[in-house]
Amino acid sequence: MNSIDQDILAYLAVHPSSGCEAVRKAVAPKASRTTIRWALKRLVDSGKLEAIGQACTTIDTLGGTSDETYLILSAEVDSPHKAAIVYRDFIREAVRYWVLQTKAFREDDILDLAARHNIPKDDLDGVIAYAHEQFRGLHEGNLIRYRLKPGDIQGVDLS
Repeated sequence: MNSIDQDILAYLAVHPSSGCEAVRKAVAPKASRTTIRWALKRLVDSGKLEAIGQACTTIDTLGGTSDETYLILSAEVDSPHKAAIVYRDFIREAVRYWVLQTKAFREDDILDLAARHNIPKDDLDGVIAYAHEQFRGLHEGNLIRYRLKPGDIQGVDLS
């Protein structure tokens, strides 16, 4: 499963019964509607999502209607960490900072960024722990999620 599929599942876990356009705007606003439709179709075909309801009966080239809504099959997916949805921009910036600036995880260096993102103190420890988990899990296959290139992680201590 690729990162856009994971992001779609994470979004739908929090926003069930969302339509294709809502998913596109929230998950990948720069992606084409067709790209999102293919990702949704892939998830439906794999049994991770169920297409429910239809606002119209126009059939599109993917074999579904153009305004289907999607329901996540909760038995198939773990609930995403709150940070993955609510603090997505902070997570991306934190990981980029650690890779491009410090070349290692340094919690103290990121507290100013957390303050700029208005992360409540009650959530701060969990959000930073989640960001650290994402940092430790970096590899060439998921660098694009953080707008990084393969050469960016050379010499980075991913521990």
